[in-house]
Amino acid sequence: VARNRPADIRPVLASYQGHDIAREFVERSKEHQ
Repeated sequence: VARNRPADIRPVLASYQGHDIAREFVERSKEHQ
């Protein structure tokens, strides 16, 4: 399971700064499906 996740999520978390995290998460989830 761990292999399917980014090894380092800090860049991902940093990319959420300044955004509505909940909304961004939903939008990104849609993009990845």
